[in-house]
Amino acid sequence: MKILKKVAVCLLGLIVAAAAAIMILRWVNGAETARLEEVKQSTRDQYGYAKGLNRDDIAKSSIPGVDISEIKEQHASGYHFKPQQIKHKGVIVLFGGSEGSVNPNLAALLSTNGYEVFAMYFFGKNNLQKELVHVPIEVFEPIKSYVASHARQSKPLTVVGQSKGAELGLLLASYYPKDVDNLVLYAPSAYTWQGLSNDYSNQKSSWTYKNKELPFLKLDDSSPETWVSFLIDMLVGRPLEFAPMYDSIIQRTNNKSEATISLKPVKANLLMFAGGKDSVWPSSSMAHTIKQNYPQQSQVRLEIYPDAGHVFFGPPVINGMRTGGDYQANEAAKTQSDRILLQQLESWTKNNERKV
Repeated sequence: MKILKKVAVCLLGLIVAAAAAIMILRWVNGAETARLEEVKQSTRDQYGYAKGLNRDDIAKSSIPGVDISEIKEQHASGYHFKPQQIKHKGVIVLFGGSEGSVNPNLAALLSTNGYEVFAMYFFGKNNLQKELVHVPIEVFEPIKSYVASHARQSKPLTVVGQSKGAELGLLLASYYPKDVDNLVLYAPSAYTWQGLSNDYSNQKSSWTYKNKELPFLKLDDSSPETWVSFLIDMLVGRPLEFAPMYDSIIQRTNNKSEATISLKPVKANLLMFAGGKDSVWPSSSMAHTIKQNYPQQSQVRLEIYPDAGHVFFGPPVINGMRTGGDYQANEAAKTQSDRILLQQLESWTKNNERKV
């Protein structure tokens, strides 16, 4: 009995020591995460064009020279950013990422430069899918109809997407090649992925077409090592990093070819931006895959920023998630990509041709 008591006391001591160590690590890592998430004034200054943008109620924003109205149709939700002086042909349909936003900052940049923008939700609002699971590609149909009836000039049509919105954008260019004239992808994906749900057992595709699930890469195919590393980060309170998991899935999966987005039908001009230190998913390598498989190489422009992360926004950590890159590189990527974006859009809309 004495031996058992000693063993029990030792085990209890180890448990208490481990718990204390974890608490200390969580406190230290929490402080470091807060430091990494801090937004400097230099970054805020980069968004001077977005002054007056009310992110809590976008329709109530007051951006000089831009009228903003809410789009609340049965199957189309978002915002119409209409410059009082439209300077360019056609329209831009804009999608955010898995955070579920309409990317209002980019909508503000484009509209203040004279582009008519339809910033759209593709899940999480009104009659759309509640989660990013089984989102029908046909979500584009009511968007097209709304644009056709409300835009000053609906062609050429440029689709701009970020992250999961870029995944959708590439799918739209593949499934609607006659409609999508130009395509801009930030942190793109070459594949269709498992949907994102609060129910982790919900292993379904992000997308459907004609009520059929699109083939997808499963998160369960990630290597055991990356899962262990991810769980340790979660336990000790470090910022969560998803890129190693996604990368290992690409390397290990048996259905990569089936889940690769078909580019054969695509006719759109393509501009892609990616960070070489993306910590959310391997966007730079996937961008190279897209470029290699693109049917018309002359229509593709790829800009890789080696030291930038998933989001071209200063902090390398956002809301406890490691998005990657270092602060200065992310700011530099933001400045350079904005300039290139506006130059390329000017070329496309001026010439109205499918040529980079």
